Amino acid sequence: MGPSEETEEHVISKRHAPQRPSSQPFVASLVLATSVCALLWGCGTSSPPVPVVFELITAGSIGSPAPSSMNTAPAYRLITDAETWTRFWQDASTETPPSVPFDDGFVLCVYQGTQSTGGYEIRIDAMRMEGDVLQVVLELREPRAGDMLIQVVTDPYAIYKVRLPQDAIGEFSITDLKLRFVRTGQHGEQPLEVHRLGLP
Repeated sequence: MGPSEETEEHVISKRHAPQRPSSQPFVASLVLATSVCALLWGCGTSSPPVPVVFELITAGSIGSPAPSSMNTAPAYRLITDAETWTRFWQDASTETPPSVPFDDGFVLCVYQGTQSTGGYEIRIDAMRMEGDVLQVVLELREPRAGDMLIQVVTDPYAIYKVRLPQDAIGEFSITDLKLRFVRTGQHGEQPLEVHRLGLP
């Protein structure tokens, strides 16, 4: 039998010989899985949020320093220097303003908005740095049905001193800090629009 001649048995055995599986489907699946993972969770491509240290200076609902000017929606003020902080504090108090380390921190004032009665309260639950954005988690308390309320106009506020993480200092100016607010509730954290007020 010559080189080009094959028996029927030989042809059949070649036709049914096991084929080596291609690696292309596996590679394609791996690339797809990696892409989906990076899109949804980052898969280690971004740093986790960094908790931010903050401390309550004062809070209340009447007589706040530089009140939010009859604003009915949540708002905030950012104070980044000692001179502005002293002027701001002395608008409502004759006492010396609390010390704030403005070299690596700032003062954050949050307002719930002017309300027609008592029973309202605003608090910061948490802060965390996510890249160059400071996320602020707010708790907004409102009166419940049947609560006994004072019948006066109130302006709930809370004032905090905030210190940035050491690795964030020097990467950007505090005056250019981006803030994003969320509100805690029964369904977890929800985005909350909070506009910035000018300095007094």
